[in-house]
Amino acid sequence: MKNILILGGTNFIGRNLIQKLKNLGEYKITLFNRGKTNATINDSFNFIKGDRQTADIEKLANQHWDYIIDLSCYYPDSIRNILKTINTDVVKYILISTCSVYDLSIDQFDGYTEESPVHKCTKEERIDNSIATYGKRKVACEEELRESGISHLILRPALVYGAYDHTDRFYYWLYQVYQEREILVPNQKNSLVSLTYVDDLVAMICNAIDHNIKGTYNVVTEPSSSIASIIEYASDILKKKNRITEVSNHFLHEKKIKEWIDIPLWLDSDKMIFKANKLKNTGIYMPSDFINTIAHTIKYYDAKNWYIPTYGISESLKQKLLKESIS
Repeated sequence: MKNILILGGTNFIGRNLIQKLKNLGEYKITLFNRGKTNATINDSFNFIKGDRQTADIEKLANQHWDYIIDLSCYYPDSIRNILKTINTDVVKYILISTCSVYDLSIDQFDGYTEESPVHKCTKEERIDNSIATYGKRKVACEEELRESGISHLILRPALVYGAYDHTDRFYYWLYQVYQEREILVPNQKNSLVSLTYVDDLVAMICNAIDHNIKGTYNVVTEPSSSIASIIEYASDILKKKNRITEVSNHFLHEKKIKEWIDIPLWLDSDKMIFKANKLKNTGIYMPSDFINTIAHTIKYYDAKNWYIPTYGISESLKQKLLKESIS
């Protein structure tokens, strides 16, 4: 039985992954995390309580892991210390990185591939904890893994959506449709963005355990989606008729509405396109049908009774903007 160590693993991607691996029943799974998020999940597995940013990682020493799946790596010094502690003959170290590593200031009009330029990470940025350096720190984490000489696989998903998504970035638009209220949409509604369905990412992680695949790969379900297409598909599935009001990007900037943060998936550009051709060519990755993934995700939120999303502008601010846009 293959011995798998999962670093992190009780929140979004990890929660889906653990369920999948448990259902397969072919692995001995050990979780290493702080025991703070969805802690009861740890009760069903071998559990080592620890903070990877501290000397707790010594608890991983003198044990043998066949596979390590790293879901919680945000700082390069952290992965460096992990790599110094684990057994070096691990069959594969699977690092979940991000497409945020790509330097979007360098235009790649056909989409960013694994060969596209990535960010540089300075010494100061390596330890910075702001969202602004997230992609840069991930670049440095990848570099630490490559330089370690340990057999590895680096997976770079785009924005991930699906069950247990605590960010609510994708859900924000499904909720807008479900409520059947007037929807405020930037006039970049057709601006393209790549998306990764969590089940596709999880399936790829599991496939990587059983196949001899190494290196670095983008993992993308839908390379060219948009706010407009998500609204359209969700409206059809939910049988809703929403009034769509477009507001200019200039108006939103003037009102100090932040791209991506205040209005999820909105960027005043077409730079968030990532290609997964390299991974598809391996023959072990087949992305799901995008519309079906939206339907499955809607079913999940049906069971959650459509709670108010924590991400994106509030309903009151949205209404205020709608009124101001016609004044």
